[in-house]
Parts: sequence; C-alpha cells; structure tokens
Amino acid sequence: MDYGNIFQISAQSNAQIILSCLTGYVAARRGIITTEAHKGFSRVILNLLLPFFLFAEIGKSMDLETLLKLWPITTFYFIFAIIASILAIIGGYVFRWSIPKTKFAMTGIIFNNVTSMSIALLVSIGKTDAIMLLTHDKTEPPAEIVSRGISYLLIANLMGNLGRWSLGTWLLRKPDNSDDEEIIIIEHTPHDTPPDSSCGISIVSAYDSNSHKPARRETTESTSLLDHQHNPARRNRSPGLLSKVWKLISDISNPPLLAALLALIVCVNPTLKYLIFSKHSFIYNSITTTVSTLGHMTIPLTLLTLGAQLYNLSGGKNGGMLSVYAYIMSSRFLVMPVLGISLVLLTRGLYFDDPMLLFVLMLMASGPSAVNCINICQLTNTFEEEMAELLMYSYGAVAPIMTMTVMGLLLIIINIYSETGL
Repeated sequence: MDYGNIFQISAQSNAQIILSCLTGYVAARRGIITTEAHKGFSRVILNLLLPFFLFAEIGKSMDLETLLKLWPITTFYFIFAIIASILAIIGGYVFRWSIPKTKFAMTGIIFNNVTSMSIALLVSIGKTDAIMLLTHDKTEPPAEIVSRGISYLLIANLMGNLGRWSLGTWLLRKPDNSDDEEIIIIEHTPHDTPPDSSCGISIVSAYDSNSHKPARRETTESTSLLDHQHNPARRNRSPGLLSKVWKLISDISNPPLLAALLALIVCVNPTLKYLIFSKHSFIYNSITTTVSTLGHMTIPLTLLTLGAQLYNLSGGKNGGMLSVYAYIMSSRFLVMPVLGISLVLLTRGLYFDDPMLLFVLMLMASGPSAVNCINICQLTNTFEEEMAELLMYSYGAVAPIMTMTVMGLLLIIINIYSETGL
C-alpha cells in the first residue's frame, strides 16, 4: 500500500481548502471583499447557490431503491448525532459553558465534513492499489469502486444537509425576545385618593425585550384590569399543539432545507426524476443544467467568504472560546472516531457485507466540522467569527490527522477480510 501517495494527495486536497480561505482573507485585507460585499455573498450563497447545489446533487444521485438499501448509513448518522450531542452536553457541564456555547459545541461536533473531504480522500485512494481493498470482486474496475463509494457518501451527505438545515439552524437560532417575561411592579395608591388626582398615578415598570431596559408606563385606577398585557389568564394561556408544530416548522424553514426536501421528493419519484434529471429531457438540458452550474459555485464562494470572515469580523469578540474549540476538535478528531469505529465494527454482522460500506460508515464518524456550519451561523446571525476561527484551526490540522485516520481504517479492513479469507 502506497501510504506516501495517500498522504500527499490528502495534503493536497486539504491545501486547496486552506489556500481558498487564505485568498478570501487577503482579498478582504486589500479591500476587494468589503464587509458589505461579504454579507452580499453570504445572502447569495444561502438563498440561491446553496439551494441549487443541494437540489442538483441530491436529485441526480439518489433514488428510492438506493435509499432503502443503504439504511445502515441513515441509521448510523442518527446514532452518531446522538453520541455527539451527549459529548457536547458533557463538555458544557464540565467546563460550565453557557447554553449558547454548549449549542455551538453541539453544532460543531454533530455536523462533520462527510462529503467534499471524504470524496477527495476516496478519489485519492482510487489512484493507488489500496482501492482494491474496498471490494469483494477483484475484477471490479477501480473507477466503479470509487463511484460506488461516492454514492454511499452522498447518502451521508443527504442526511447531513437535512440535519444541518433543520437541527443546526434550531440550535444556533437566537432566543425569541418576545418570550422574555415582563417584570411588573405596581405601586398601590391610597383608596381615598381621587382617580383624577396626580397622586392616583401608579408607575408600572416593565422589561422592554427590545432595549433590555425598564420601560415606564403610567396607569390609573381606571385602567382596565382586562388589559391583555397584565391579564394572567391571557399571559398563561399556552398555544395549542398545531401552533407549536407550526412555530417549530417556521423556525427551521430555510431555502437550503426546502431545496433538500424538494430534491428528496423528486429522487423517489421515477417520473419526476426522469423529467428533471434525464439527459434526454428538455428540462435537464435547460433548467437543470443551469441550476447545477450555478450550484457548483457554492463551495469556492463559501471558502472565499470564510476567509474574508476572519478579517472582516475580527474584533476579539470570541473571548472564552478556546476551551470550546479544543473540545470540539478533540471530539471530532479523537473521541468520535474511536466510539464510531468501535460501534460500526461491533454491529457489522447486522447489514450486508461490503468493504466499501464498512469504510464509509467508519469514515462518517471522522473528520472536522463541516464548512457549511459557517453558513448556518450566517443564516442565524450568531457565532460567525467563532465558527470561522474553529474551521480555520480544524482544517489547518486536518491533513495529517485525516491521513492517519484513513490509513488506520484501511488497516482495519485488511485485518477483517484477511481473517475471513476474502
């Protein structure tokens, strides 16, 4: 096995990410990408390019048969998400983080890069003799082995995108100020004071949820006791189940999530998929091709804005985050791979035997936080600078770590299938 070649190509793929971010940083420093331009790019990515990218990639690569056959990928995605959530909660308890910091850590640990980096690594392995370790059929061409692995990774990508744009946006969404409780203090007036007397005015001090300052409101004894702001019956009335469900849907709805769900509907419907993604249809050769072309601009533009983020948002607002960064990176590069790989190996008798599937399942537990996490922060307008720094630290260290991880996974597969005689 040519470990040196795998390491070199892996380092090259990660260098592309770092250099793209560095280009954005330099462009921002020279005034080419201003703060206004950076915000404009972010809006274009979130509301246009990223939805196009998700729709084109998911729609063309998935179908109902593939989704049903590869249920282990979906199952392990949820299992890994639960483990990552528990790790974040433990970190928040041990280090006494605030709830927002704990949610930030949860986002960084749950949502890892299971597509672009993993596909790059898989393609690099496909250029070496190590690719033959990932197939039962030694006559299978390397290109087909790689293509099968990519299809597995795209299932993981589908789950990751659905999770990022639903759970991820919910985790990082700012608390609703309208839910702030009012603090009401009423000075009682003497009963023998005339209602129109100046002494009959009571001062109501309420908490202004917008300015976070006490608001003073004057009322008299003639003020209606049924005022909706001070009526306990109205204030304590809880919304119905349908209202709560609708509010939850509204909170997590966003263009990327809607695009992913629409693509999922299309890919499980053979007629719709043929009309939109068949190369012989008019729609594919006009609309679909345009959508796909625009969608391919998402990754490079996201990396440029990520680099510009570090310059335009630098201001020392991320105090106290070093422990969070360290914990997320330790969880993603060490704890999650150990727990995830162990779990996959213990349960591998429950699903169909395929070295490539085993490799992808173990790879799903590894890797740094996803670059798209910065898009979630931009969408929710929270932790933008902090996420940018986390990603820069993570991808700065990822080349040697992920290369060693991949080598370890290949060695595990060699040991497993040499014992079975395959």
